[in-house]
Amino acid sequence: RTSLLYKASMQALWFRALLSCFSVSLVSGLLANQQFFSRKSTPALCSLGAAEFQNADGARRLIIENDFAIFMNQCSIQSFLFLMVSLRDVDTAIWLEKNFTKPMLRECRKDKRGKEKVLENMQAAFDRATQDGSKDEEIKLLSYHGLSAINSTLFPSWNSYFEALLEKQDFTMVFNSTANGGIEYEVDITPSSLCSRLISVREQIAREFARDLDRIIDISSSFIDDYYEFKANRQGNDHYRTNLLFLYLPMDGEPQPSPLRKGNFDLLMLFTLQESIHRVLNSAEDDVDLMLLRNVYFEKRDSHFVGSVDYGRADDFLVRLLESPCSVQLQDEEVEIVDPLRVVKLVLQTQATVALELIEVALETPNEHLELKRRQLQRLLQIDK
Repeated sequence: RTSLLYKASMQALWFRALLSCFSVSLVSGLLANQQFFSRKSTPALCSLGAAEFQNADGARRLIIENDFAIFMNQCSIQSFLFLMVSLRDVDTAIWLEKNFTKPMLRECRKDKRGKEKVLENMQAAFDRATQDGSKDEEIKLLSYHGLSAINSTLFPSWNSYFEALLEKQDFTMVFNSTANGGIEYEVDITPSSLCSRLISVREQIAREFARDLDRIIDISSSFIDDYYEFKANRQGNDHYRTNLLFLYLPMDGEPQPSPLRKGNFDLLMLFTLQESIHRVLNSAEDDVDLMLLRNVYFEKRDSHFVGSVDYGRADDFLVRLLESPCSVQLQDEEVEIVDPLRVVKLVLQTQATVALELIEVALETPNEHLELKRRQLQRLLQIDK
């Protein structure tokens, strides 16, 4: 029995040494090949709206329902609604969300710890703006902190939202004030003006994202070292969190941040992480280490990536992946050793690549708005005639 145990331990050490010889670059090189990840999926995988399988040329791939450009729309709309509520233009904000945007807001299916506290500041601002009790309706986007909130059926592309807004004619909407005995009053809605203001907010968000994505690259490169340093000095049950001091102490020369800067950055971290996970899983077929990533991702996707989530979910997922045991998995009756550190390094490298690509998209945003501005100008000229 002793000799068998010794032989098994030596075999495990041999597998461990063999795996350590493989560099992360060998797996990351598969990203360019766009291979299909052939693991069988459970029915639950296809039922989640925030990240589902897409069939294209016979291949099934993991995608995020709202791409980066539509994600910028979401952050812009939320920031714009916050500004309107702060300026007490609550009626227009209610129309923009309920009657036009019609967001798809999903509840987090698991681990609802602290969900009601996610956007306390925004909800408090809404309460202050409506403290007279005249509004019974709630602006739900101001209490939603998550991905894929835009209705992709109504607005399949980022510019379709603004084009639809430009096509709407000015009108007068009737509201009912419950605080004053049910008195009705009228509010003029000018969709073309809302479109212009919203485009300005989107350009500010894009400039902000370009800077924040550069910071995400730095965070990805130092995450593992920062985590182990935190773990060595941890006291009590503290959870690791990325140092976000730069959000509160902007550098000289930086413009005034958008009102929801902290929330937008947290979602940007989550978006780039999920996109990097999808790229790794879509590009690798039989790598044993990535079985760990697949299992942890599908275990945590409901609570970390779907619906309204807590702040710091990107950090929580990476820590969960990093602290996974070097588990032995049986495959074809062979013993396999999984290296969590190697998986985390691959995900972080891919996240840095994703962030670098999205910087170019963010910087190109003002040029993409030129056509919308031209159409808006044409409409103004027609009105003047």
